[in-house]
Amino acid sequence: MGITPNIVTTFGLLGNIVGAAMVVCSALCRPADDYGLIGWAGAVILLSSVMDMVDGYMARKAGRETTFGAFYDSVLDRYSEFVTLAALSFYFMQTSHPWAALVTLCALLGSFMVSYTRARAEGLHTDCKIGLMQRPERVVLTILGMLLCGMLQGLLPFSSLWLLIASLTIIAFFSNITALHRIMHVRGRLMLVAIMLTPLSVFGQTMFDEADKGLEVKTEVQGSFSDGATPLWLNANKYGLSSLSSSNGYWRIGAERLADNDSARLWRFGYGADVAVPINYTSKFVVQQLYAEFQYKLGSLTIGQREQPMQMLNNELSSGEQTFGRNARPVPQVRLALRDYWKILHGWVGLKGHLSYGWLTDGAFQESFAAPGELYARSVLYHEKSAFLRVGKRESFPLTFEIGLEMATQFGGTAYNVLGWDNVKQTVKGDGGVKGFWNALVPGGSDATDDNYNNASGNHLGSWVARLMWEKPSWSVAAYIDHFFEDHSAMYHLNHDGFGEKEEHTKKVKNRWLLYDFKDMLLGVELRLKRFKPVNSVVVEYLNSTYQSSPIYHDHTYNISDHIAGKDNYYNHNIYGGWMHWGQVIGNPLYRSAIYNNDGTLTVKDNRTRAFHMGVSGDPCHGLHYRLLLSSQKGWGTYDNPYDEPQYNTSLLVEATMGGTLLKMSDKPSHQWVKGLMLRLAYGLDRGRILGNNSGMQVTIGYRLLKL
Repeated sequence: MGITPNIVTTFGLLGNIVGAAMVVCSALCRPADDYGLIGWAGAVILLSSVMDMVDGYMARKAGRETTFGAFYDSVLDRYSEFVTLAALSFYFMQTSHPWAALVTLCALLGSFMVSYTRARAEGLHTDCKIGLMQRPERVVLTILGMLLCGMLQGLLPFSSLWLLIASLTIIAFFSNITALHRIMHVRGRLMLVAIMLTPLSVFGQTMFDEADKGLEVKTEVQGSFSDGATPLWLNANKYGLSSLSSSNGYWRIGAERLADNDSARLWRFGYGADVAVPINYTSKFVVQQLYAEFQYKLGSLTIGQREQPMQMLNNELSSGEQTFGRNARPVPQVRLALRDYWKILHGWVGLKGHLSYGWLTDGAFQESFAAPGELYARSVLYHEKSAFLRVGKRESFPLTFEIGLEMATQFGGTAYNVLGWDNVKQTVKGDGGVKGFWNALVPGGSDATDDNYNNASGNHLGSWVARLMWEKPSWSVAAYIDHFFEDHSAMYHLNHDGFGEKEEHTKKVKNRWLLYDFKDMLLGVELRLKRFKPVNSVVVEYLNSTYQSSPIYHDHTYNISDHIAGKDNYYNHNIYGGWMHWGQVIGNPLYRSAIYNNDGTLTVKDNRTRAFHMGVSGDPCHGLHYRLLLSSQKGWGTYDNPYDEPQYNTSLLVEATMGGTLLKMSDKPSHQWVKGLMLRLAYGLDRGRILGNNSGMQVTIGYRLLKL
């Protein structure tokens, strides 16, 4: 009797079991940093997968295709996938990577659901072969991750295990997206057959029926080389995907489907996954974006972490907003938004805004960065909100005026080495319960360190923003302002100063108010030349943060009733360290981030600054886009720790992009000179004592792997 296709199928399963056993042996018998056996296991599973392809070919050639053979092959495929992913999950648990084990289990769940949804749909006589992450893609990614993990061990500046984790993360995300896609696809088909066009069935048909239409998969490689630290504009405003190390880089791969692909529909759906394997970064593996977004008309619900653009400022040329800039890593959150202006009064007035809650992911980084005895925080929660009003109708009159309020809060979590009013360091646990969430939304409550002078619970801050724009078909000009505040004294420029004396020093007995000056602001002008390609955008900005509600801070006391709430200490907080994520300020990078500190402190040491900034961009010829940035600033340190004398800094960026911009946010994508390929060359320079004397080059190559 010869070898039948079913025997080949069985050998394929046995090979996968052998490969899984090798993974288990690696976890139990080999050092945690030895991945050689993982690579060999990948090679064994690769040979087994070849058998899985051969059995079908044998059956067709020999005319021995049977219904049972197809069934048997499908069942053993499930066993093969299970033993491989279960073994990898066991390996991660044994080697102290519990979160990687969880990712692998999510990949296993998604893999089974992709197969089950198709099988169940076909049992209901409905075709269901759609989706991106089907079995061939999952097998290739798993094997590739295992092979690279073993082959590149010791050859990379980071652990090659991250390559395997990256492949499993991609499988986990897209397999579950594929399963969800199939569920809604089948539901839409069945509802059509039953002619039950309920609102939910329409939702299923319109939003998920073509959930892979418009999907783009892109990859990018970047390298930075500097004499000293990476210059400011090679490092800043990149959503935190950057490093100060003199030589650094990353390999990045992302897949994204924008909800705008469903622009003709009421219900829209988008999603994205974007991961990077960096070299000489603060992390060995970065999940840059991972989100799903649901839209209905002007409303949207976004779950996960996503790079959000600035609302009023030029995302390519501006130095950045002071509250919600582009400088730090995205924060995972649940975000409800009115994403575009809701027009009322015949379109002459528009309203939009957003509300979100999330959490900061840099607790372990803070603990490792902070010097012994220095302040750091873990498991910190996050809240942000905004509201905007627009007056003007561009279709009827070229002048529009926009004004808005942006606010954010750090709350909850646990802070360590907090210096209290008694000058004793302590551990402070923030309120992460229902009351804490409410106090983040509507400032109230108090912190454990407030003593007799209660402030709002958590770190509250924000900006008043406004823009006046005159727009014509061929050009537009806009003037804008961003006024930052850390408390109500700078928010309203008014503070009660009518407390009583002696026993009444805690009571408001007089109708007396202190008016603060209006000095701190980011002022800017933007010119857009829509039909002049050599220079199509120019931005000029002035930043002043030297006032901070005056240099005097005095809480009303028993003997002195005056209350002056100055020394706001922008971007710093006595419990949460500062307005930062992964060491980068969340707002404008001209406030020097903590990653520049050499003393292990998570604070902004130069928040009293005066700066001028300029940006220019254009497309001088087909396929070429350029960007120029120049910033000059003068800093005084902080009120509590001023410099001995003012310090200066000048930063320059010269950048040219050939091809389409891929993974980066940009206002001006260029034409593609080779389909799907992008090359970006940049030179950066710092001169001065604030950031040091640095110069460097940055090379970025991107390629679009897939577009559906």
